[in-house]
Amino acid sequence: MSAWRWVESIVLLLPVRLGLAGLFGVAAALKISDPQAFAFSIKAFDVLDPARHEHALVMLAFGIPWAEMIVSVFLLLGLWTRACGLL
Repeated sequence: MSAWRWVESIVLLLPVRLGLAGLFGVAAALKISDPQAFAFSIKAFDVLDPARHEHALVMLAFGIPWAEMIVSVFLLLGLWTRACGLL
């Protein structure tokens, strides 16, 4: 590994990775603490018809925050960073 590659990976990407991990962690913690409010905010976007897709709304309200928390932990640990970047 060249010296520039080391500087790029450690000095430049580490703060970005840790910042994103913190952002995802805080967002996930807020949504996990009040899933009903998150479900109401999903419903407010009118993407899903609440009468027909109530089950999908509940799954999204509980699933998205945990996915964000997992991405946050992976970014903190440096695991699957490219895959986490896609989310």
